[in-house]
Amino acid sequence: MKLKKDNKMKKTNICLVSVFLLLLSNIVLLVLNKDLTYFLSIILSLVIGFFLLKKDKKEHISVIIPQIHEINNEMTPAEVIIEKKEIPLEIITDSLLKQIENVIDSLKSSILNEIDIFLKSSWNMKSSILIKKVNEIEKKTNEANNSLKNIIKGIASGVDYDMKQSRSNIERINNLFSIIGITKENTELLKKNSDFLLIIMNTIDEISNKIHVLSINSSITAARAGDVGKPFMVIAKEIRKLSEDVKRSVEKMKGYSNILKNSITIVSDLNETVDKETHSTYTEFNELLNRIEGFFLSFSVIEGKLTGNNFNSSELITLINSDFNDASFFDIESEINKMKIEINKTVLTNRKDCEVLL
Repeated sequence: MKLKKDNKMKKTNICLVSVFLLLLSNIVLLVLNKDLTYFLSIILSLVIGFFLLKKDKKEHISVIIPQIHEINNEMTPAEVIIEKKEIPLEIITDSLLKQIENVIDSLKSSILNEIDIFLKSSWNMKSSILIKKVNEIEKKTNEANNSLKNIIKGIASGVDYDMKQSRSNIERINNLFSIIGITKENTELLKKNSDFLLIIMNTIDEISNKIHVLSINSSITAARAGDVGKPFMVIAKEIRKLSEDVKRSVEKMKGYSNILKNSITIVSDLNETVDKETHSTYTEFNELLNRIEGFFLSFSVIEGKLTGNNFNSSELITLINSDFNDASFFDIESEINKMKIEINKTVLTNRKDCEVLL
């Protein structure tokens, strides 16, 4: 708004000067028509009216007043000369035109100097305000960047801890793989031994059956021998009893062997399940670790971007402090708009990076 107001004031002053010069050209025509009284009243009205418009600049009027007196002093002798008709009118007109040109140039220089002084004083005041605002923008932007950097550092620290814990868990899983491998080997060995034990028990069972048959045959032979075969009857009876005991023991051992075999099968199946789940967990932990490492690297990249994107107002302040002719209000406004766009881009980029990570 202030820039627009200054530009409007500039245009107004230029319009006033243009109107002033236009009216002076009309005055020249009046001189050529020999109406000097009307001419003097117009030029004095113009000068006084112009400075009445600048009544808030009383100190500037005092600079121009001597030139108004000079116009009166120069115009009065000319009017007297014309009335006395001592010199031809053409010579008087040429002389008046030259005097008018000199007065116009003098007034023009004074007016332009006053305008320049006014604009420079306004510029100095507004440039200090601009510099203050730019410094405030720089401070707030850098504070926001530093705050975001601290947040990212905190998150990165937590991510680093999680990454170390994940690596420790992966090492434990690797150790568990070794234990599972040893357990599987022992289970397979136990399964083979149980099968071999079952074969032995079957063999003992067969031997027990044969002994039982042999004891029955011995009892029959001893019975046929009468009193002579009675001792063999006792031996055959004990052998039959022993074979029956062996048979019962073998049956029990077979039952235990079946239980052991079933347990081995269950343990083997459990080992397979644990092995699969462990491999799956290991894969997931590896993927998680890779993601965490990616997050950590991304946080480092974002932190680097934030460090590089700290707002630097030195170029803008240099532009503001440069000469008035070298840097206009439009230059400053354009530079501020560019920096606003860059700040918005930086904020948007950082927001997108954080959204991707989270």
